[in-house]
Amino acid sequence: MKRAPNIRERRIAAAQAAVKARTERKRYKHEMITTATYTRRRLAIGTLFICGILLVALKTEGDVAPPEWEKITQTQVTIGYLESDRVEALLEYERTTVVITSPPSTTEAPLVSDPLDFVDEARQMYGKCGEFHDMALSVGWGESEWKTLSRVMWRESRCQTDAWNGHDAGLTQINQIHSKWISDMGLEHPESMFDPALNLRFAYLLYSGREANGQCGWKPWSISCP
Repeated sequence: MKRAPNIRERRIAAAQAAVKARTERKRYKHEMITTATYTRRRLAIGTLFICGILLVALKTEGDVAPPEWEKITQTQVTIGYLESDRVEALLEYERTTVVITSPPSTTEAPLVSDPLDFVDEARQMYGKCGEFHDMALSVGWGESEWKTLSRVMWRESRCQTDAWNGHDAGLTQINQIHSKWISDMGLEHPESMFDPALNLRFAYLLYSGREANGQCGWKPWSISCP
């Protein structure tokens, strides 16, 4: 006859059963985690593979020019769903649409005058060497003489204040033969004649002095008087 287990034996058996059950649960949980990890890895690898195929396909398609029938504008696609009167209104709107941009918020630098702009504007107003027009009038020349004076400066120096050929200096190419007269004025030849105001002033004295004596004032520049 089989003996019934005592209390101590029953406790040991219960503890062993509990340990076995706990071990089984751990094993089952481990298997589930392992299976899930493996499944996720397979899905990730599959996804990467599919993405790679799509990228290759898109690149290949991008290298080939689409047929003409595929080159349609957004307006053409939109128009397909509009009635005729709305289509005309849309086209009219596109023809008259004006894009307005707001001014920049940054502080603009002040405008600086460009000497070349002044020269261009002066020559458009007064002709060749026009940038010296006002200066010429300020040292004695008259408006009636400007046209010929402009011709002299252009022909003699191309409006270059530092023009020098070894004998003639400045805008109107004052010759070294006038060195004593220039020296009597407290100036020097050729240095002083490179100053455009001094050059034009001496040229005017030379011109007006001959005119006052009944001679052709333009003779020093080989221009005949009328």
